[in-house]
Amino acid sequence: MAPTPEPGRRPGQPAQAPPLRLSLDGQVLCVRVQRGQVQVELPFDVDFVRLAGLLRDAGYFYAHHPERVDAQGWGPRLDREGYYPYWVWREGRPGQPGYRVVFACPPEEYALQLAPRSPGAAPGSADVEVASELAVTPAIGPRVVEEIRRWVPFLRRASRTAGIQAPPPPSQPDAP
Repeated sequence: MAPTPEPGRRPGQPAQAPPLRLSLDGQVLCVRVQRGQVQVELPFDVDFVRLAGLLRDAGYFYAHHPERVDAQGWGPRLDREGYYPYWVWREGRPGQPGYRVVFACPPEEYALQLAPRSPGAAPGSADVEVASELAVTPAIGPRVVEEIRRWVPFLRRASRTAGIQAPPPPSQPDAP
């Protein structure tokens, strides 16, 4: 029997990699690459009003998603169109199965992979056409782990859970 593709996956497209489990401050975070972003499932909910205040105080620019009140993006420079590198949003409804809060950031590392020329062909086999099927895919590496370790404690300061102590806000990276 042929394997059933994941929803949204085209035939011949590689299966989604299992999530990376990252330990941070005694909690295990689920980290994966989805839709070209590194996404981290947060173990707490975020108060967006509190987050906006913390970002403003730390000198970051921020914006709510134009179609959603439960999503907020931010970055070190103003972007009038709201294209910011960092985002946090809610999926589902609080208290319901599947509810989660997600932090997303841009990938910092990429991997080169050979994509099969035909469905079912294994990478590295004779059925791979190297010149036209070389794929560059986002990867989770040391630099993105550093970003996660930098931002999750900051986001925890904006959590809806009272009494959580966290380090001061991260400093902004030097402008290029």
